[in-house]
Amino acid sequence: MSDQPLRFLHASDFQLDTPLSSPETLPDHLRSELIDAPFHAARRVIDTALAEQIDFLVLCGNLVDPSAPSARALAFVQEQFMRLHEGGVVVYWASGMSHEAFSWPEAMTLPQNIHGFASDGVAMQTVTRDGAIIATISGRSGGQGQTTSARDFQVSVASPFKIGVTAGTIDPDTLALGPIDYWALAGAGNCTTASAEDPVIHDPGTPQGRSSGHVGPHGCTLVEVDALRDVRLRFIPCDFVRWHDERTALAADQPWDSWQATFKERLQNLRALAPEEPILVRWTLDILGFRNDHQRLREMVQRLASWLRDEFGHRAEPIWTLSVELANRAHDPSEWIHEDTLLGDYLRAIDSWRESGTLPLDDFLVSGRLASEAVRNSVDLSDAKRRGHVLERAGQLGMALLRGEEIIESPTSGK
Repeated sequence: MSDQPLRFLHASDFQLDTPLSSPETLPDHLRSELIDAPFHAARRVIDTALAEQIDFLVLCGNLVDPSAPSARALAFVQEQFMRLHEGGVVVYWASGMSHEAFSWPEAMTLPQNIHGFASDGVAMQTVTRDGAIIATISGRSGGQGQTTSARDFQVSVASPFKIGVTAGTIDPDTLALGPIDYWALAGAGNCTTASAEDPVIHDPGTPQGRSSGHVGPHGCTLVEVDALRDVRLRFIPCDFVRWHDERTALAADQPWDSWQATFKERLQNLRALAPEEPILVRWTLDILGFRNDHQRLREMVQRLASWLRDEFGHRAEPIWTLSVELANRAHDPSEWIHEDTLLGDYLRAIDSWRESGTLPLDDFLVSGRLASEAVRNSVDLSDAKRRGHVLERAGQLGMALLRGEEIIESPTSGK
C-alpha cells in the first residue's frame, strides 16, 4: 500500500423521501425545516466528500424511495452525483432494497463515476492509484433487514485492503470465512461500530436523525487506513435538525427563577454542541425533596414547558421543547432519600442543611487547612442567597455524580 493513507468516506441511508417524525407540539415554522432536513444533511455529506480529498465514497442503503421516488429526490441525487463527478470523486453504492441501484428514469442518466452494485450477486470493483491496486470493494444491493454471510464476499485479486458493502447485517459466525477488512453497512439509523478491528464492522447511520429515537449528532464517517492496515474512524456530523433527550435534577422547593436559571444553563450547553441547527428536546425531570404536592408540581412542569417553548423555540436558531416529563416512580428522588445507600445519605444531609439553613462548606472552604489563601479570599458564602444557590447546585451535581450521570458544565457555570 502507498505510504499515503487510504482515505474514503462511508455514508448510508439518505432516505430523502422519508419525512422526519413531526410531533404534535411542533410549530409550523419548524415543520418545513423537518421536510428539508434530509436534503440539507445529504448535501453536507457531499460537501464533506469534496472537501476531504478522499480516494472514493462508499454509499449503502437507500438514497430515495425505490418504489416511488419523488421527482425532487431524483433530481437532487443526480445533481449531487454530478458535483462528485466534477470533483473527481468515485462512488460505490449498494442500495438497500432488492433493485438495481442504477435503475433510473431514462431521462436521468447517472455519470460514469457512479458504480452501483446489482442485487443478484456480489460484484467486485478495484481501486487503483498510480497503476497499483490499493483496495477492492465487493458489494451487493438488497439485503435490507437480512443477514448476509461473509463467505459470499470473496476477493479474486491480491489487494492490500478489502471492503465489503451491503445494507444487510453480517452473520458473525461466518466472519472468519471471508477476507474482508472493513464491512460498510447501513440500516442501523444511529452510528454503530460492531467491531473496531479485524475486521472493522461499521454503520455510520443516517446523516439526518429521523425521530426522537435518533438522538445526538448524525452524519458520515471518514475512514483512514495506514500502511499497516490499521483503521481509524472519524465521525463527521452532517445533520440539519438534532434530537436530544435530556435529564435534569431539580429541588421541589426551588423558586421559579432558579428553575429558569438551571434550564438556561443546560440550553446554553446544548447550543454550544450544535451552534446553528434547530434542536428538538425531550426533558425528563428528577425532583429532589418532593413532598407529594402533585398539583403544584404539575403546574410547575406545565409552566416550564410553555416558558421553554416561548423563550427558546422561536429564535433564529430554535431549541424546541417536545415534552417535559417527570421520571417514573421507580426513579423518583423522593424514594431515593429513604434508601440505605450513599445516595440516600447524601440526599438526607442536603435536606437537613436546607432545613437548618446551615452550610458546612463554610468552615471547610474559608477556614479549613486545605483551603489556600487564594481560595479563602475568592469564596464568599456570607450571603444567604448565595449559600442557598451553592447548596442547591451541590445537591443537583452530587445526585448526578452518585447516580453515574454525565455532567456538562458551561464555561460560566461557576461564576
